[in-house]
Amino acid sequence: MKTPEEVERMRKGAEINVKAEKTVQESASPGVTEKELYEIFCSVLKKEQADPAYPIIAAGTRAGVPLSPGWQPSERKLERGDVIRMDCDIIYRHYYSDIACTSVIGEPSEKLKKYHAAACAGNEEAVRAMKPGEKASTIFNIMMEKIKAVIPHYRRPHVGHAIGIECYNPLLFLGPLYNVKLEEGMTINVESPYYELGWSGMNVERTILVTKKGAEDFARGFTMKLYTL
Repeated sequence: MKTPEEVERMRKGAEINVKAEKTVQESASPGVTEKELYEIFCSVLKKEQADPAYPIIAAGTRAGVPLSPGWQPSERKLERGDVIRMDCDIIYRHYYSDIACTSVIGEPSEKLKKYHAAACAGNEEAVRAMKPGEKASTIFNIMMEKIKAVIPHYRRPHVGHAIGIECYNPLLFLGPLYNVKLEEGMTINVESPYYELGWSGMNVERTILVTKKGAEDFARGFTMKLYTL
C-alpha cells in the first residue's frame, strides 16, 4: 500500500509518461526511425526530470515481438500502415511508471481494430472489478474470459503486476495462482498485450490505484484508445 506522497509521485510519473508518448505520436510519420522516436521520448523525460528505465517503441512486425529489457530501437524507417507499440517504463523520483499504448500510421486493419477492442474490453472489465477484498486471481480470470471470447487463442501468464519503487513486485501479480486480496492504496499495473510474430502487436497497459470506491486510472484513459496518426 502506498502513502499519499508515494501516490502523488506515481500520478506525476504517469503524467510525464503520457506526455512523452503523446509527443512520440505527434512525431511519428513515414520515414522516421524507431531510434529517432526513442530519442524524442527520452528528451521529454529529461525536461521533466524523469529517467527512462526500458522504454520500448517498436513498429511494424517488430511490434509483434515481446521484447525484453535491454531492447534497442532500430534504424528501420516507419512506413504507412505500420503499427507502433509503445510499452514505456520510466522512473520519476524513485518510482516507476509503466504505460503502454498502440498507434497506427494510416487506417488500422480490421484485425487490429477487432483485437485492440477486445484487449480494451478485457482490461476495462478487470479494472471495474478491482475493489478492496477482491482476489488477484479473480481479476485475471475476468480479463481472460472477456478477451478469449473474441480471441480464443489469447494466452497470458498474468495480466498485471504491483508497481512502485520496483516495476514488478514479485509479491503480487494478477495471475491465476495469486490469491492475494487487493487492498485500498495498492498500485497495480493492468495489461492486456497481444503479440503475433510476422504480423504485429499491441498493448493496453495502465497503472491503477485501488480505492474504497473502486479504481483510479493514473493514465486517465490514454492507453485505452487505438490512435491513428
